Amino acid sequence: MELKYQELDKAIAERIDAMFPKKNCFINVSPGNVILPRQFMNIGESIRNLKTYTDDVWLVSYPRTGSTWAQEMVWLLGNHLNYEQAKQMQQLRAPLIELLFTRQETRKTCVSPSTIIVN
Repeated sequence: MELKYQELDKAIAERIDAMFPKKNCFINVSPGNVILPRQFMNIGESIRNLKTYTDDVWLVSYPRTGSTWAQEMVWLLGNHLNYEQAKQMQQLRAPLIELLFTRQETRKTCVSPSTIIVN
């Protein structure tokens, strides 16, 4: 199934624009009929085609719900409480899925098991 991008309905776009300083930043993405940042058009297909592995761990949450803490705990448990390696930046050890495509080498260099975050 192919991703389809559409401009938001004018009334919805106006309501969203009223909440953010930058205007016209969101689009409607199907399937799913979800509203996402316009920049998703640049990475949407890459996310759909992301190579996954059987030992990948996915942490899916809403923003601002303690996901940073959970991300750290999941990573430590999956890496045998390796506190020395945990000193590396969390964003490199357990990247947000969007960051996998802003830094192309990240997915290639993720150690197994990989922890991938989706907010």
